[in-house]
Amino acid sequence: MSELTTKQITVKLDDIAHLFVAPEFDPFSDQEAELLGQPALASVLRQLGPATVWKGHPLGLTVQLPPDKITPDLKTRAEQALDRFCTAHITDREA
Repeated sequence: MSELTTKQITVKLDDIAHLFVAPEFDPFSDQEAELLGQPALASVLRQLGPATVWKGHPLGLTVQLPPDKITPDLKTRAEQALDRFCTAHITDREA
């Protein structure tokens, strides 16, 4: 059996909240989430496609933020928020 390779995705955001919450639509932005006015996770899921998600391929997500938006506890808070987000969506789909 071959080893699964990790799918790496990088998103550039002005604010970590834009990972989960749609930012205001901005046609002048070079950042996809703002250009589309959608949460960045929506774009990530589109890039992955259902086959990648359902088959359990390892995923790596890098979020690039402006330096003034990075705090010492940001990584922990973002991981916890992502875990809560995924748990809520799984629970919602199972209901």
